[in-house]
Amino acid sequence: VDMSKTAITLVNNLAGATLLIVAAWLHGEFGEFVSVFNSMDIWGGFAVAASCIVGVGISYTGIWAQSLISATSFLVLVNANKFVIVFLEVLAMHKAALGPRQISGALITIAAAAAYGKARELLEVHQSKAHDSEHQPLVKDSSCAAKAV
Repeated sequence: VDMSKTAITLVNNLAGATLLIVAAWLHGEFGEFVSVFNSMDIWGGFAVAASCIVGVGISYTGIWAQSLISATSFLVLVNANKFVIVFLEVLAMHKAALGPRQISGALITIAAAAAYGKARELLEVHQSKAHDSEHQPLVKDSSCAAKAV
């Protein structure tokens, strides 16, 4: 299907919103909606609106990034972003201390992302060398080289 990035973002967010509405209905959150909405001040409304705008921006940026890099590279990017979020939450916001399992999981994720990046770099170097050798003649003919000059 040939769709623009904007259309993909819209479809992606509508599908997510549909699932979110179903989950809210299953948990009975619609009954609380009116009281929460009425108790919200102008800054609360601004925060909700800003959150929606930022969410759509993140969605569009993710779709744009997917169009520029491979699927595997995109997964590495997503994992690296998760690490940054955990890092900010633990060290900058001081929300919760990490347990040994969480620390080891984060380290394994970082190591795997770094290993993939290095393997990808080596593969690209190998492919560029192979591509360069394809332009070399199989047999050097000095008479052809003299004519080319």
